[in-house]
Amino acid sequence: QAICGSLPGSSRWQDVVRSSNGPTAKATCPTGTSLTACSCHSFWKMCTGAKASGHTCTVFKANDPESRHVSAQARCGAIPGSYDWQEVLSGPPAVHSSSVEVLCPDGTTLTGCTCYSTSR
Repeated sequence: QAICGSLPGSSRWQDVVRSSNGPTAKATCPTGTSLTACSCHSFWKMCTGAKASGHTCTVFKANDPESRHVSAQARCGAIPGSYDWQEVLSGPPAVHSSSVEVLCPDGTTLTGCTCYSTSR
């Protein structure tokens, strides 16, 4: 999944981090900012993916009988004049391929990239 947007000029940035010991963790950007990147962090390598949707970053955790935490890390920017923010999903990988590629639409800039699979 790519996160793309039109970025005119300078911006104000912040990171929002939320942790959970459940199957998911969510970090949401404050009002007036745009989600520009979404990632998962775990000291125990428990992350199975991250997915951006609107202003929210959702991360997914592997089954864990010890209930260890994962953290959703949202990169948020107050970007005056920005528009056309969108999440662009790749198609399925080609047969016998271990990678996929997704491109941002013309006129937008890649600001973040995550790995997410519905089959986890």
